[in-house]
Formats: sequence, C-alpha cells, structure tokens
Amino acid sequence: MRDNLPRITRAARQLPARDQATVLARRADALGRKGTRGNALGIDQHFFRQRLGHGELAKLRGSQRDFDYRQSPEYSDLQLVLQQFAQHHTQVLFIIPPVNGRWAQYTGLSAAMMQQTVGKIKYQLGTQGFTHILDLSRDGHQRYFMQDTIHLGWRGWLRVDGAVKPFLTKHQAPDQYHLDNRFYTRTWQQTLHPMEAGKHGQR
Repeated sequence: MRDNLPRITRAARQLPARDQATVLARRADALGRKGTRGNALGIDQHFFRQRLGHGELAKLRGSQRDFDYRQSPEYSDLQLVLQQFAQHHTQVLFIIPPVNGRWAQYTGLSAAMMQQTVGKIKYQLGTQGFTHILDLSRDGHQRYFMQDTIHLGWRGWLRVDGAVKPFLTKHQAPDQYHLDNRFYTRTWQQTLHPMEAGKHGQR
C-alpha cells in the first residue's frame, strides 16, 4: 500500500498549533482561495488542470442532466453494510456529502433528484435505527466547501470534524437497530419515493 504519512505530515504543518474554530476557518478560507484560484467552478487547480483542462471541460457542459441515482441495486448493497453494523452493534455516524454546486449547475445535475436520493438514503437509515446522520447535501454551493467536483474541501472537512469529534469523544446512547428485509427487494431498489414502497416490498 502507498504510504501517505509524509504527505499528511507536510499538510499538517499548515494547521495552527491549537484547535481553534475561528483560526481554522480563516486558514481554510486562505487555503481554499489559493487552491482554487483561476477557475470559476471553485475546483482545486491541480485537479482542474489534470482532469478538466485541454478542452475537456467544454465537453462536459450539460453531461449529467439525465443522471438519476434514485433507482439502483446499490441500495441493497447498503443494506448488507447495515446488517453488519447491526450484527456487531456498531455505532455509526453517516456523512452524506454534497456535490460541488457550481459543477452541478454546469453539468445539469438535477438538485431535486439529488435531494430525493438523499431522502431515500436517510429513510433507509432512519427507519432501521441508524439515526446519526450528518447531511451536508445542501452545502455544495458554499465557498471552499468542496475541493473538486465531489470531494470535500477545506470548509467541508471543518464541518465534518465538528461532527466527528463529539461523536468520538462524548458518550453516545446505544442505538436500537431493527432491520427490515424489504430493503433487499427490487421494489425498494426501484422506488422513487420511500413512502410509496409500502412496508412489504416484493422481489
């Protein structure tokens, strides 16, 4: 496996000596401003040059207008993961990241479809007792929140850190999981609106 420790160590030198929210926010803004300089999409310059340069960006305008994540067998793959968490009584903090808002507008990715996708995921989690969910899906338009098209950036990681730290350091009441096999069904995989699936999806 590739050892990323030297890279992490170098990056850590940019952090302030003390964990202070206001100082970290200013540092995030400064790094984000420097990193995304030169393009209107708020994307890290290295990523932009490597993936979207040489005329590639123009080819992608409107390319995601027909994307739809609401129907997929992967919802049942998620259920397999939840089954393992429940079996081992694992407490989990789920983080739903956003898409870079300016990128989504450029490619035509539907904001309504994305929110329905998030709603379906949260329904599958919440109805089975997985209640620790950090939903960042509406934050993709915030400056420096994203580093590229879909990965969290400087401000985004601060939000995650603010949620993860208390989850790890403070006592969490035990979760009561109650799994439902309907989330393995084709009906659930294909449903667009969670409430329409009913309590007993068919295969």
